[in-house]
Amino acid sequence: METKRVCVEISKDEEKKMNIILIARDKDLNANSKKELIKEALKRFLNEEMQKLKENL
Repeated sequence: METKRVCVEISKDEEKKMNIILIARDKDLNANSKKELIKEALKRFLNEEMQKLKENL
């Protein structure tokens, strides 16, 4: 079975890199599901970064 991957990368530098990989042809994941998963992952990432900033103040 051939799979395609959708990758969203958030990085400030090479050490702080986050990849979200979704299997594009997964029958259980439609476009809206993928969009929601990406949004949730981005929210978590941003919340973690904000927490780090607050701790450093």
